[in-house]
Amino acid sequence: MLNGLDRRRFLTATATATLPAFTDLSFLAPLSRLVAADTTIAPKTIERNADIIRLVRLIRETPREKCVSVFVAQLRDGLSYQQFLAGLFLASLEHGDPHQVAQVYSAHRTSSEVRMEERLLPLFWVLDRIALGFEQEPGRTVKQLSDLPLTESDLENAVRRAIKQRDPAQAERTVVMLGRSRGPRTALNVLWEFCSRRASGTLGHDPIMLANTWRTLDALGWQHAEPVLQYLAAAFARNESDASFEPNREFVESTLPKLPGNWSIGKADRGATLDFYGILRDGNWNDACKLICSSLISGRLNARATWDAVHLVAADLLVRYKTGGSPIGGVLVHAVTATDALRFGFDCTGNNDARLLMLLQAVAMLDEVFITPAKRDGELRDMNLLDLGETASESVKSIAEVFELLPHKDFLLVQKSADERSASDRACTGAFSLLQQPATAKQYMQVARGLMCTKASLDPHDFKYPAAAFDDAFAASPEWVPYLLASSVHALHGPQSSDSAVLLQAREAFG
Repeated sequence: MLNGLDRRRFLTATATATLPAFTDLSFLAPLSRLVAADTTIAPKTIERNADIIRLVRLIRETPREKCVSVFVAQLRDGLSYQQFLAGLFLASLEHGDPHQVAQVYSAHRTSSEVRMEERLLPLFWVLDRIALGFEQEPGRTVKQLSDLPLTESDLENAVRRAIKQRDPAQAERTVVMLGRSRGPRTALNVLWEFCSRRASGTLGHDPIMLANTWRTLDALGWQHAEPVLQYLAAAFARNESDASFEPNREFVESTLPKLPGNWSIGKADRGATLDFYGILRDGNWNDACKLICSSLISGRLNARATWDAVHLVAADLLVRYKTGGSPIGGVLVHAVTATDALRFGFDCTGNNDARLLMLLQAVAMLDEVFITPAKRDGELRDMNLLDLGETASESVKSIAEVFELLPHKDFLLVQKSADERSASDRACTGAFSLLQQPATAKQYMQVARGLMCTKASLDPHDFKYPAAAFDDAFAASPEWVPYLLASSVHALHGPQSSDSAVLLQAREAFG
């Protein structure tokens, strides 16, 4: 087991075996070396200037079937990786679909981790999906706000009041005023208080949008923050609260004054994590949240051990769900992507009210959206993620074999037979056995990312899910990393999936 290994050793372990390359991408290598050799972004060089605005217009106006070839030409003519990413991000905000907005970070994160020849494919995939969005809804845009008078003396509370009163226009105005007067980070930080308000009702997209736009701004620079502030504040203000939100706010109000000072920074606690994992995977969020609060007060539990249980419960759903295909790839993946976003918010904001609320809302969301409905509909198998240690298969000898077991995956794919679900189970147990060696984690993620680049379908989760799942795995304590990574195979691509449309377009563009 890996509980004796620290995180640094696990993350930096070097693969000792040659990684499989299932698709020849040598034709992309020269262009990738030219524009994507370094995916690290110097934010000060990327401004919202006329060139970026031109790029956004080009993305909007180019016919979808020509987008890849047009941007291959742009990149050959000097367009940088950084400018390309900035144009995609601002175009996604203009379109406004939550998937479009959140996917930009996931694609960039993947590009920064893959082989050189693969690095442009995630951005081409985002380009294609944004072009499809504008093709279907050409009129979508975000209005620019002109100079606004600073009439509010307490802008932070004005933002809170507008969102609570469900006034999107006022929320937009006040959050922009706050950003202009006190800086965009201060303004965006206020929104962590509200991203969990409608976690269950949006399949977790509110926290996902906030987490991924924050991460993208950290990469590109906060000069792009104003359209993000507008977009998120208006979206949050349109939403009704989840049934769990007010009860959990009351738990927060009564709990925070009694918490020990180290409630959020405790050490990993295997026993506490296992106890609460068993409680949380059974559902009944109200009782679970009440018990979490009392246990945090008593010191029996700390936030780290609780989050470990939350991450494990989210991953467990992918393992024990009865039906593969789109129920997992299109729905259950949100258990992981949303808890990843809420955990990021917990680690990002210094507001303890928002932090405790996000932790409790993660518990409530897993129950309300996933566990209780699946139990009601008889969709959960008698399986447990933590039993992988007992069922792990040593017949799978390599990471390549793990992915070769996976069935064909496509957008809205329906499971064709029980054999496909069984194949994913074998891939999961095989991966778990191999992941007992720390070096294998790096191999596993590299192969998965490479397959994402070449096999991604129109499913918006094809990049969003793996980026979140891999972040999740290493946000958890080291003991749980093999479980969290192994569970992810149930929603990943293998070589049996079809080559992505953008890969075919890129090949054509290179003649």
